[in-house]
Amino acid sequence: MSRLNFSRELLLLAVFAPLAGAEKPVVTFVARAYSLPGITADGSRTARGIVAADPRVLPMGSRILISEAGPYSGEYTVHDKGGSIVGRQLDVYMPSRSEALRFGRKLVKVEVLSLGQRRSARARTTKAVSGSAAGEARPPQPNRDQSARK
Repeated sequence: MSRLNFSRELLLLAVFAPLAGAEKPVVTFVARAYSLPGITADGSRTARGIVAADPRVLPMGSRILISEAGPYSGEYTVHDKGGSIVGRQLDVYMPSRSEALRFGRKLVKVEVLSLGQRRSARARTTKAVSGSAAGEARPPQPNRDQSARK
């Protein structure tokens, strides 16, 4: 097992240590609501059932079950991350601002149904260098020195 995988496993064990007698660990998170439409960090559109989480705690693609959130309890998938989300925090997508304001901020219980895969630094670098996911070449850019002289 590589050092990186070992560190990740230790972090996940520390966060999701099983409770006595429970089949799957249930952990308390702070949940907030957001209603901004747009594109998530993984490229999908915001929609019901989407949450943003700290990718070090819940990697992208993780499926979770949120309870103790009233009518918003249910199954969600991590498709987004936020700069202000650290540790055991979630941002739950709501389709309207009024719904998001009603939800506010709550302590919720989270059960991990499946963990998503972390993208390696190498995969991110390769995608950034290649230009696009399909591997299409970028058009050549004009030389700034030459265009400034004309």
